[in-house]
Amino acid sequence: MSQRITKFNARQTMNNREFEVFHYKDARPDGIMLHNHDFFEVYFFLGGEVEFQIENATYSLMRGDVLLVSPMELHRPIPKNRESVYERVVLWVDRQYLRLLVQDQQLDLAQCFDPHRAQHTNLLRLSKESLGVLTVLLDIMMREAGSGQYGSDVMRRCTLIQVLTLVNRLTQRQGNMCCGLASDGLVDRIYAHINRHICDDLSLEALSKAFYVDIGTLSRRFKKQLGTTIPEYVRHKRLTMARNLLLEGERPTEAAIKCGYADYSSFFRAFRGQYDTSPKEFARAVNAQNTQGA
Repeated sequence: MSQRITKFNARQTMNNREFEVFHYKDARPDGIMLHNHDFFEVYFFLGGEVEFQIENATYSLMRGDVLLVSPMELHRPIPKNRESVYERVVLWVDRQYLRLLVQDQQLDLAQCFDPHRAQHTNLLRLSKESLGVLTVLLDIMMREAGSGQYGSDVMRRCTLIQVLTLVNRLTQRQGNMCCGLASDGLVDRIYAHINRHICDDLSLEALSKAFYVDIGTLSRRFKKQLGTTIPEYVRHKRLTMARNLLLEGERPTEAAIKCGYADYSSFFRAFRGQYDTSPKEFARAVNAQNTQGA
């Protein structure tokens, strides 16, 4: 792997409207919160003592593991030893750019990220051969970045297509991998219920009645597995869904209704508190960006 190590930056937005790749090698503190992105992420684990949570599953990682994360999925790394070196390569792909690649290549390169696809998996455990191929491809991608050599942008784009094609092949061969830690069956059912009924009443009282368990037990077991409270998880999922709808051109008032907000003022306050901008301001910015890129 190339020694072009990137200094870690906590930003969770892309500067490039196509794709970005980073090679990090550092020690990371605990306390990283669940979060999501507006783009797709391929995470290539190279070393350290780390677990990785994606929604309600937590994976114990081995060198060479690949994680696939879609924009709707909340996730976080969980370093187990603050003294160990945490090394990974992270590839971010803009959702609009991925759509263009799908159209140009006539291949559904986004299917590997689709959490609703049959036998979907977030985790790929690579063979020695696949590990070698992916390492070489990512190395080329990073070496070409900013090199200024003839055709460097073309080389990077071609390499990206090869990476996504390889990842999709591996997801078809490997299928769903149950490599998460032991989970709580009750929490798994509550998690599934929340995601199926995001527009319904998901208060602690309503969930307590639906699952015949007291609020204290419900809250304690959910936080133990997902690392966040039920109200916070519901709020984050609704706002994530709303943000995605606005990115797709939905009107703010309609997005609020589709995400389970009883009134627009509640949606406005929650959205502004999370993203430091109003839904309408965000929608206008997205529209302006799409117009410039057209």
